[in-house]
Amino acid sequence: MGCPFRCMQLAAIPTRVGALPGCLSVAENSYYTLDMRDSETVSTGFHVEVGRFVTSDALARPELLIQASPTRIEYYAIDQWASDLGEMVQEKLQVEFGEAESPTYRIEGDILAFEQVDLDGGADAHVRLRVRGYDATQRRASEPLLRRTYDEVVPASEATPEAVVSALSDGLERIAVQIANDLSTL
Repeated sequence: MGCPFRCMQLAAIPTRVGALPGCLSVAENSYYTLDMRDSETVSTGFHVEVGRFVTSDALARPELLIQASPTRIEYYAIDQWASDLGEMVQEKLQVEFGEAESPTYRIEGDILAFEQVDLDGGADAHVRLRVRGYDATQRRASEPLLRRTYDEVVPASEATPEAVVSALSDGLERIAVQIANDLSTL
């Protein structure tokens, strides 16, 4: 896509010729978080406690991930998550489900995809979560009542980190609605 900030930035540029002061500049990092406002799209007659969501190795880095082709990933050089991605996903889902003072269910899971997918002339945001749901009223560890992988692809308004992060937030909100619907059938 030709964006000068997509490839990893070099820590130093070796040169034999001295650079003039002020001629070289280093771009500052940009930090992103999910939209933590409640979308008010999840409605349940029960409470959900959101547990830990673990990232895959490729998502453990602070840089935003780009699925550049079916077999190649890249990272933005200066566009990074403001904090741990797993913690942000957990917090966003808890916002969507509301406070869980006396939870009926507890969910946790794995973040399998949380990325920009490059397309000709644009980008999609792709969210895939593997979720396990438990009866929160049981104190002992139990078998999950719910095991499901949720997958959402949301078109980004443009192929920029900010637009993709906004679309990732939308995708997570859509998944929260699906989780609530599935829990309501248990």
